[in-house]
Amino acid sequence: AIVGEARFNVSDLVNRYQFLAHQGGIFNKSGLGLLVEAYRIAAGNWAKPEVLNILNEYEFKKDILSQEELTFLSKHLNEVFALVISSNGTTFHPSDGFVQPQEVTDFMCRMASFPENVTVYNPFAGADSYAIALPNHIVGEELNCMAWALGQIRLFANCADKRAEIALGDSFESMQSNEKFSAIITSPVYL
Repeated sequence: AIVGEARFNVSDLVNRYQFLAHQGGIFNKSGLGLLVEAYRIAAGNWAKPEVLNILNEYEFKKDILSQEELTFLSKHLNEVFALVISSNGTTFHPSDGFVQPQEVTDFMCRMASFPENVTVYNPFAGADSYAIALPNHIVGEELNCMAWALGQIRLFANCADKRAEIALGDSFESMQSNEKFSAIITSPVYL
């Protein structure tokens, strides 16, 4: 940790924020507001306006954390994402979507064992588990706008946004194109 940051703990800050922000209502998804604000700070001018627009309904409560604490969290965006999406033992489901367990992602990647120079198509990208786990260039789509936006934050947080091209769109429409891929990966059906 950087000198001065050693006094902060990501989990403590996220939990404190969520506890105090939840006082405004039990069904308030306040952690998403914190995640978006941490992304906005971390990405700066590179924050995707589409992501911010899709997630703009999640209010960030400004009076809970200091600017120094927010800056610290923005430098640990991947941890903030993990805590917000899987907080208190409950996994957040974006509009009936599903954040795939890491064990499933790891298992599928081991089974696939794609050569690194192959572009992999992921037709149902979700929260971009494969784009993060695989070293390959990943292309794909996600139909659910909230899952896509959260996936974009996750890609940025894991420095995978430069090798992944995940569009907000319908995979079934894209499959009608003549584009061919040497490798395709998708998750087992959960819903």
